[in-house]
Amino acid sequence: MRLTYGAKPNRQLLMQFGFVLPDPLPMRREVLGDDAAPMVDLLAALPPDVDAASLDALCDDGLLFRTREGGPVSPTQPVGSHLQRACFALKVSYPDVLRRALDDGFSTSAADDEELLSGGEELTPRQRTAVQYRLTQKQLLAEELARSE
Repeated sequence: MRLTYGAKPNRQLLMQFGFVLPDPLPMRREVLGDDAAPMVDLLAALPPDVDAASLDALCDDGLLFRTREGGPVSPTQPVGSHLQRACFALKVSYPDVLRRALDDGFSTSAADDEELLSGGEELTPRQRTAVQYRLTQKQLLAEELARSE
């Protein structure tokens, strides 16, 4: 008997099921398209004066995701043109949102993650995969920030 999860990118397999396939495609947007777009905690990265009704309207317009159909705005949003247009509609600087997400959205720095991966600590395979994923997200977010400035 075999289980199948369907054709899903490694990021989705990791986030939903806790594993990745061996020898994955590199997490580059040129290869994976939007599947490699870094994710940000948008609600934490926005200024506190942004009201929920504006965010809800942007979900209705298809610029932001909801947690489920008819549900609240998802805090986790992929970066890219939809988020950039949402920031413009909110009169919020897209680069500032990216910068806040990069600076405040992670419990470690990229240097910390690189040290962990280079053998600074003994990591289980699952921990190693999680740190690699986190570091990749930071790198992709930094690239998006550089493109947007």
